[in-house]
Amino acid sequence: MRLDGSQEVFRREVDFVRAQFSEKFNLSLHAIALINSRNSIDKEPMATITSIGESLDAIAKKMDKEQDILFLFLTSYRSKEHEFTLAQKQYSA
Repeated sequence: MRLDGSQEVFRREVDFVRAQFSEKFNLSLHAIALINSRNSIDKEPMATITSIGESLDAIAKKMDKEQDILFLFLTSYRSKEHEFTLAQKQYSA
C-alpha cells in the first residue's frame, strides 16, 4: 500500500469518503480511518503496516461474515505497476 502522507489531498479524500458513507449508512460507530497527515496526527491513528493489519483483524473478529460488508478505501498516487507502498514522513504532534 502506498499510503502517502506528503500531501493533504489524501487526507481530504479519506475524510470525504468517510463522510459520504457515514451519511448514507449511519456508520458513526462502525468506521475507522487510518490517516498519514501532519494535520491530523493528534486526532487520527496513522496508517502503518501494523495498524492496518491489527484493524482488519479486529474488524474480522466482530463482523458477521454472512451479513456485514467490509469497505476498504485506500488512496495514493497512481503507479504504472498498480502497486501500493506505505510512505510516511516523520511528524511531531
